[in-house]
Amino acid sequence: MIRIAVCDDDVVMLDTVCKRIADYYVSDCEIARFESGKQMLEENNKQLFDALFLDIDMPGIDGMETAKRIRETNRYIKIIFVTNKDSLVYETLRYVPFRYIRKAYFDEEFPEAIEELRKSLNESNRTEMFSLKDRRVCIKLRDIVYAEVRNHTLRVVLENETLNVTKTMDELNDDIGSFGFIRIHKSYLVNYRYISSISAKDVVLTNGNKLPLSKNRAKDVMRLLQIYSRNER
Repeated sequence: MIRIAVCDDDVVMLDTVCKRIADYYVSDCEIARFESGKQMLEENNKQLFDALFLDIDMPGIDGMETAKRIRETNRYIKIIFVTNKDSLVYETLRYVPFRYIRKAYFDEEFPEAIEELRKSLNESNRTEMFSLKDRRVCIKLRDIVYAEVRNHTLRVVLENETLNVTKTMDELNDDIGSFGFIRIHKSYLVNYRYISSISAKDVVLTNGNKLPLSKNRAKDVMRLLQIYSRNER
C-alpha cells in the first residue's frame, strides 16, 4: 500500500490534488490530507509516508520548514512541491525535492509528475528473496545498508540485523547491482543511499562506519554515486 500525503492551506487546491491522485491510483493507495504544516508534522510522527505533495507558501510552518523536519525522520519520502511561488524553487533544493508542479500549470504538469512518482515508488519498493540456513526471507532493497563477504560467507547488513545468505557476492551484484548498489571492493556492495562521504581509501556510511574502497574502483564509485544521487531527486 502506497501512502501519499497532501498538504496545502488552500482547500480548493487541496481537494484538486487529492482527487487527481485518487483518480490515478484507483487502488492500493492511501491519501492523507492536511491544511497546515503543523498537522502534517504531527501525523508524520505517527507514520511514514512514501510521497508528499507540499505547498511552499503556507502560514505558520511553511513548506520549506515542513520539508526540513520531515527529511530528518524520513529520507526516502518523495517530496513534490506544488507552488505558485516560482521564485522560491531554488531555496527548496536543500530538501531534495522529487519534482515541482506549478499551480498555474497544474493540469499540464501533474500527469508527468504522478507517472514519474509511480515509477520511482515501484523501484524503491523493490524486494529480493534471500535464502538463509533455515528459511527464506523477503527484504526491501532500500533496507539493505551493504553486503560483505567475511570468512567465505556473504552477509547482508540491514540497519538492525545481519543475515548470512546462501549466495555469492557476484550473484548478488548481478541481482541487485543496478538498483542503487555500488561495488566498492571485491568484498563489499553498498547501497548508495547510506553513503555519507568518500575518501581516498574509505567509504563512510551515514552511521559513521567505514568500509574499504578499492583504488581501481574509486572512479566508478564516484561516477555511480553521482548518477544515483541525481536520479533520486
